[in-house]
Amino acid sequence: MQKIYQLEKKYIRQYYRVFKRVNDMKCVFMLASVYGMRCLEAVLTIPCIELVGVITAKEHYELRYDKGRYIKHMRNEIYHMLLEKCYTLNLPMHVIEKMNDENTIRSLEKWNPDLIIVSGWYHLIGNYILNLPRKGVIGLHPSLLPKYRGGAPLVWQIINGEKYAGITLFYMDDGVDSGDIIGQKKVDIEYTDTIKSLYCKVGEKGIELLREYLPQIEKECSPRKKQTDLNDQDIWPQRNPADGEINWRLTSRQIYDFIRAQTKPYPGAFTHYEGERYSIWEAEITRYSGPNREPGTILDTDEREGSFLVASGDKATAIKVTAIQPRGLESEDKQITIFEKEKAFY
Repeated sequence: MQKIYQLEKKYIRQYYRVFKRVNDMKCVFMLASVYGMRCLEAVLTIPCIELVGVITAKEHYELRYDKGRYIKHMRNEIYHMLLEKCYTLNLPMHVIEKMNDENTIRSLEKWNPDLIIVSGWYHLIGNYILNLPRKGVIGLHPSLLPKYRGGAPLVWQIINGEKYAGITLFYMDDGVDSGDIIGQKKVDIEYTDTIKSLYCKVGEKGIELLREYLPQIEKECSPRKKQTDLNDQDIWPQRNPADGEINWRLTSRQIYDFIRAQTKPYPGAFTHYEGERYSIWEAEITRYSGPNREPGTILDTDEREGSFLVASGDKATAIKVTAIQPRGLESEDKQITIFEKEKAFY
């Protein structure tokens, strides 16, 4: 069985080498996420593309943001899958020690790509690399640029109550998501969407953009629209751990949007009860006609359903919490806290 598997890989490598056209556009792909892997798979099916190299991050690495105040420990989930893919296709793969270092630049210069494609990549790309490929460096940003440039755009769009979101394919430059726009696609943010479902919808549109515009870039006939009237107010910051705390004085709709914007697979919106921290994963808005209570007060509980009502900044509505988890536990099923009526979250 192992011999058959090795033969299959050998013939796949030969097929990939023999059938690529001499005049195909030579591309390098930078990725370090599951979505980046999906984009890579899509690019491999586009006839005019010759993938000459792949750049990824180490299996475990750190990201620093907010001028180094926060360090996020990251895991490159696709590391081994990508290694296997590159071996199967006989593709060179470079694992960065540090972005923009001499080894990364040397690999890129050796591959001499016409275009670099970036997706699911969290490192700042320096000017030398941006100017290296003849056709530039392109990337996907999950917003309709120039709106929501910067970090966590989909989270911010839900939190801010936007009716629609989108994704942009654009040329990367040394600014914050400020390069020329190639194409955009728009999706509605439905009332029932969470960050996960919205990410899936937007992600599909991103793959459509790659399929549509990469052949045009190869033929040098793709659109290229400058972003005008760029404003620093359109740049949104990366979110840090403290940003997930719920302000119960907001309206019910604002709290609902805040919770669904940060639910799984993200760390979750959180609150405190009797000195303990709790993540709230699911909630609804419900009508409330009882006496006014301070925002955060538990108005009612339903032990059978495992839900409870919490007062918000609205008088006529409240938040019905349907999934809550103490910090440190792996599933909501292990939640054993009894939330008492008239006590409050803070």
